[in-house]
Amino acid sequence: MWIFTQTGFLSVVEHRDDRRCLIVRARAQEDLKDIAEFAVQQVMEMPEADYRFRVEVARVTFAAFMRSKISELDYPNFKQRLHEQKRTDVAIEREQFAYQIWRAGEQYQRVVESLHDESRDLGSDLVGVSGEDV
Repeated sequence: MWIFTQTGFLSVVEHRDDRRCLIVRARAQEDLKDIAEFAVQQVMEMPEADYRFRVEVARVTFAAFMRSKISELDYPNFKQRLHEQKRTDVAIEREQFAYQIWRAGEQYQRVVESLHDESRDLGSDLVGVSGEDV
């Protein structure tokens, strides 16, 4: 699962050896600061891994963390909130990353809408002369 918060982009997966545990991964160590503090865990670094930084947390702890993030949500526009944050180099890069994901999502939406339009058009070709479906 991918999650983008104000303070980080997280990739969350089930622990391979313990279903009660999740691995919260990130590409930037700073992105794990909130969950590491919340779970009272150390950030581990794995230089050769796809996501270099990670924190292991119990599922229930991560669920509580996400509930806290949801209860803190106080903005109508996520991209704008990222822009309003303290302008550290990492925050600026995170904002640009979020914008790239937003643009990719916008493109995805256009493609899917186009596919739906095409399938509707094809469906109208399947109506017989009498107006009954063939």
